Amino acid sequence: MKERILEEKSKIGVPEHHGRFPFEPGEKSPVVLKRGDNLARLYGKEPNYIATRTCVSTDKIHTSEFSVLSGKYFDPPDIHIGDEVYYVKEGKAHILNPETGQVHNIAEGDFFYIPAGT
Repeated sequence: MKERILEEKSKIGVPEHHGRFPFEPGEKSPVVLKRGDNLARLYGKEPNYIATRTCVSTDKIHTSEFSVLSGKYFDPPDIHIGDEVYYVKEGKAHILNPETGQVHNIAEGDFFYIPAGT
């Protein structure tokens, strides 16, 4: 399964840091993650750029903070090698699974879980 995920990552342009920030998978150790130590970048393509700050991205978990303005969306959708949990801090979001067409509506205070490889 990990090989399929890595192949999919390369097809859709998932950044190289996914699964290896702030350290390589074989070098994991306890670490304090301070706000200024994150990896800031723009995700996606115009006109839907989303500013993100990745705190940690390993083979088991990916944690980022981002804001999606009303009417904007993640483009292209991406696949991570670790599980993801989204938390809506403010507003609401509509999560679309492009493989199935299923839409999940989540609101402020809700969490949303995405298993690895989906």
